[in-house]
Amino acid sequence: MVASSNVLSLHVLLYYSRFNYLCIYVKGIMFLSRFWRDMYWQLVLSVPILLAAEAVLTRGACLELSLHKYRDGSVGDDGPHATALQDLHSQKDVNI
Repeated sequence: MVASSNVLSLHVLLYYSRFNYLCIYVKGIMFLSRFWRDMYWQLVLSVPILLAAEAVLTRGACLELSLHKYRDGSVGDDGPHATALQDLHSQKDVNI
């Protein structure tokens, strides 16, 4: 379980670093908008970028999590790489 949690932590760290780069980009836009002295441009340029970045990162994180959960394909295995869903299915089989 330790190896799989390390892989998951690495994926979370990668998505966090991508988000940091996007935040730096938005901060640059905000810095440029100070020269324009117009809050309208700051909102027009930064809000859609943040919303799109959040959507992309959320979709990517969900996809990585689902791929990580079912990568080994050992359904019903109670070994060290079994997921919580696989454990639940194997417990249902035993309790029936």
